[in-house]
Amino acid sequence: MGLLLLTCLLTFCAFYRCWSWADWHQPLFIQEDVPLLAGYLQAASEGNAYPLLPHMVERLNAPFVANWADFPTTEELIYGYGGLLTRLTGWVAGYNLCLLTAHLSAAAAFYAAARALASRPVWAVLGGVAFASSRFMFVRDRVHLNLTFCWHLPLFWVAAVWLYEGRPVSGWRKPALAALCLVTGWQHPYYWYFWLMLLLPALVRAWLRRDRATGRALGFTAALSGLALALAQVDSVLSWWAHGKSQLAWERTLAELQLYGLRLPEFFLPLDHRLQPLERWSWLHYYKPMFGHAQEVDSSYLGALGIAGLVWMVARSVRRLRSQPGQGLEPMAVLCAWILLLAVNGGFHFLAGSLGLLLFRCSCRFSVLLLAGWLLYLCQRLSDRFRNRSAAFCWALCAVGVALALWDQLPPAPSGDQRDATRATLANHQATVSYLESTLPPRSMVFQWPVTGYPETPPREKLGHYEEMLGYLLSHTLRFSYGDCRGRPESQWQGKLEGSSPRQVTAAAEGYGFQALWLYTRGLKSAELAAWKAERPPDFVSPERDLWIYRLSPTSNHPAALPPLLPCAAFNQAFYEPEQEKESSWRWAAGPAEVALLSPGGRADFSFGLSCYGSPRRLQVWLDGRPVWSGELQSGAEHQVAVRFSAELTPGNHRLELVPAGSLPPRSADGRFLVFCLHDWRLTPGGQPADRVNVKVAPSPGREVTSTSPP
Repeated sequence: MGLLLLTCLLTFCAFYRCWSWADWHQPLFIQEDVPLLAGYLQAASEGNAYPLLPHMVERLNAPFVANWADFPTTEELIYGYGGLLTRLTGWVAGYNLCLLTAHLSAAAAFYAAARALASRPVWAVLGGVAFASSRFMFVRDRVHLNLTFCWHLPLFWVAAVWLYEGRPVSGWRKPALAALCLVTGWQHPYYWYFWLMLLLPALVRAWLRRDRATGRALGFTAALSGLALALAQVDSVLSWWAHGKSQLAWERTLAELQLYGLRLPEFFLPLDHRLQPLERWSWLHYYKPMFGHAQEVDSSYLGALGIAGLVWMVARSVRRLRSQPGQGLEPMAVLCAWILLLAVNGGFHFLAGSLGLLLFRCSCRFSVLLLAGWLLYLCQRLSDRFRNRSAAFCWALCAVGVALALWDQLPPAPSGDQRDATRATLANHQATVSYLESTLPPRSMVFQWPVTGYPETPPREKLGHYEEMLGYLLSHTLRFSYGDCRGRPESQWQGKLEGSSPRQVTAAAEGYGFQALWLYTRGLKSAELAAWKAERPPDFVSPERDLWIYRLSPTSNHPAALPPLLPCAAFNQAFYEPEQEKESSWRWAAGPAEVALLSPGGRADFSFGLSCYGSPRRLQVWLDGRPVWSGELQSGAEHQVAVRFSAELTPGNHRLELVPAGSLPPRSADGRFLVFCLHDWRLTPGGQPADRVNVKVAPSPGREVTSTSPP
């Protein structure tokens, strides 16, 4: 075990060139989801992301606090551990040490799993190095820290094989199985899903054999796993109970199951490889046509040892079926075959998605589970094959295998230019934060412009994904306007500033007590940037000249006025995308539709128009199960019926239903089912000027939107 961990430690340090304590304080990655995940470590380090308690981040969404309940996470074990490291070492070193821990824990757990399946130590070391240094883990390092913590996957195979074989769950196995269930529920939810799917063949076998003991053990396992996952959601549930739940959907589509699907060729074809002919062939004949049509590529490559385990399993299974047809396949082969049938593009996972089960879209991530299984199988077969060979011979062969695995599996390490660019980006933001901290009092509020949603929203223009999180990560006491889960009342006021002039933006920020405005120039169009240049020179420009700071003179009121809490609306899938023409906007609906509301409380004024397509039809409007309007609709925007009403809403969630009568009309010329049309939706707090605060139909930055007028 010590030799295994030392080998993996040296591999990690050599790959990332971390040989001194100063190296660990240099960022390895800063793109894509890295600031998002580092934000969870930072929040945990500051006591804002404890398990079971609502994740309310005090230094984000100023002048309020950021509510992260609407983006539920189950990885509190990872974030709690990373938060401790962050508190001790800072977020950069803490994040890097988390990555190292993920690799070392994967090696140790694989070794334990291989030994539990009767593999010899020498081959368990070989498999442990191959798994902990897999292409999947090093590729996921770049983006998904939480996916890199896959150490428990080899243990899945041990438990699944034993349960498939009907071994009694007694003695030490019972608490070990319970611990595995609890740990799985508090880590990445995809791995929880993998765990339950891997147990299905054992459940079917126990049912066919009427093995009640194994059936009870499987029921206990599934129930405890579900309970653990539910406990990981307690923080969100408590927050929803106290503050309501944003109804903005985290959209998943059937097309995404193909984009993120498990594609068998990627088991054997690396995107980047030291063997140039293989890399060139893979690029020309597979990856080049795939780019733009697939996501998360280059993480499914099994490597030579994983492929060897797969080939050995297939060859042995074919031979076994021919020579001993009555015995069937080995448990590992049955489980691997089932996972392949489930996860491969077009398999049972895709079939479930076509029926609407779209939560787990990335079946390509099953590759790391299959890799663990095939490596464990390889260790078993090597143990059998070389059982009578000397230890010296086996260790020599193991050394050759380790060298082959590292040469074959590792993706290209970050180049010097990439590392320099990453460090320059961080230094650029650090200089900006240092200026703010040196010139502003502690706990000062910084307004960030332009406004972007959090989380899972496309970046604006050339602004980096989650780049606005870096100020929070690099500062100590400053509060920032970014970071509230989108679609919540306390952050709606920021979106209302869209389209405002620089003077209007700064006046609003000053009125709410902000001491500085942080301008991300790469997030602005040319005309927008020109307007800021014409306003006044910034008080600070970052070294790369893309981050500008404007000192503000906040209102003298103490405390400053808080922005208004505005109700939020989210349209369900029955509605089509919004369209607009000049000052009018509309949404077509394909049938009975619903608008989910999150209200801060108080009176809300509703105003919208309704029309239909084709023959006249009646429509009823219901608010929280009570009828508020009913009437007959005519075809055409010029015949729309104006609907206006007010309601006293309690704080929290509400539901507006629009229920048309009659049958579904034929498809329109553009292939849509157009039942009724919702025009010029407005939802405003009582007593405030009417304004479109919830439905934004203007084209997104950098994207042209075309639409046609309603018939």
